[in-house]
Amino acid sequence: MPYVHPTVLVVDDNEDTRIAVTMFFRAAGYGVETARDGREGLSVMRQTHPCIVLLDLQMPDMSGRDFRHEQLADAELKDIPVVVFSASGDIKQAAERMAVSAIAQKPIQLYRLMALVNEHCLK
Repeated sequence: MPYVHPTVLVVDDNEDTRIAVTMFFRAAGYGVETARDGREGLSVMRQTHPCIVLLDLQMPDMSGRDFRHEQLADAELKDIPVVVFSASGDIKQAAERMAVSAIAQKPIQLYRLMALVNEHCLK
């Protein structure tokens, strides 16, 4: 039976981004769940307990910042690492305030994202 990597959660309001990242990580053997905004992301996170979250900052309904705030307040979810990936110009400052594991600037460099995911999920 082949080894299946843990699950990655992709939270981004851009459908093309979700599709591209999903295809890339599934091809590498990861399970992938997706969400269109922070609120949906928290719901999926509670159901799947992914090994890592790839989180956009700017989304409707619930932003990445609000997602992270709620995640950190939840004892069951607070230790799941988060990588912020965004086109936002203040990504570094936002990431520092949010206490995330890493950042990745958009446009996404998929192999850099893979290295970050592998670092957290293949321990």
